Amino acid sequence: MWTQSDLDWLEYSYPTLQETKVGQIEGFLTFSMLRTGGQYLVNPSDDLIADTSPPDYLYISDTYEILLTWPDDEKYPKAHETGGKLAKAAARLNKSLLDMHQNDHDGALCLAAAMDLERTFRSGFEMGMFIEELLIPYLFAQSNYDKTEVWLWGELSHGWLGLLEWLGRHQSPDDRDIGSTYKYLVGSLGKNKVDLLLGQRWRQHYKCLCGSQKKSRDCHPDIQRSISLLRNAITRGLALVPK
Repeated sequence: MWTQSDLDWLEYSYPTLQETKVGQIEGFLTFSMLRTGGQYLVNPSDDLIADTSPPDYLYISDTYEILLTWPDDEKYPKAHETGGKLAKAAARLNKSLLDMHQNDHDGALCLAAAMDLERTFRSGFEMGMFIEELLIPYLFAQSNYDKTEVWLWGELSHGWLGLLEWLGRHQSPDDRDIGSTYKYLVGSLGKNKVDLLLGQRWRQHYKCLCGSQKKSRDCHPDIQRSISLLRNAITRGLALVPK
């Protein structure tokens, strides 16, 4: 659960978001975010906003109605957009909730892969990191997609394939990244299927696991790399035991 320090930070930084009862925060989140020189900056200064020279310049200011909850059985808070902006965008673009990166069973926002959440909060939960490293970048991407129909940071496949894609796309994943990926794969597929998947030999010219019938190297080379990372971890004796 968030702490009083988290609530104090929220009161100072985003006073229109307030705890209305224990485990529930709601209100309006107004933010600005700037992409410039290859960096993404939350709530940048006026001087930076005025600098329109970098070719990758992108500036968005927006407001969303937000509900944050932290169920007792969840490791991290859940975020919901309650003002209907995302639903309207989905309807206009003929997209489903999943297409818009929302869970279809409860509408919670898919802020990051489960492994990303673990990586972000390795030292413990912090409200500032949750809001400014996860929630605002997610909303920034949604606002941009509403205008351009392009996801700024690409997409991961739904389900277990997305778990493999996440690991395979990281340039230098550490053993904790590999271990958490294995844990969530087992949670999604079951240990027997994961062991079978990793026990098979996969080559770049084999058909891709996504079912496209294309060669792996031409379709999802990140999946091939992920499997290699997991197999190598097992060979090194890394204890990939779900916790």
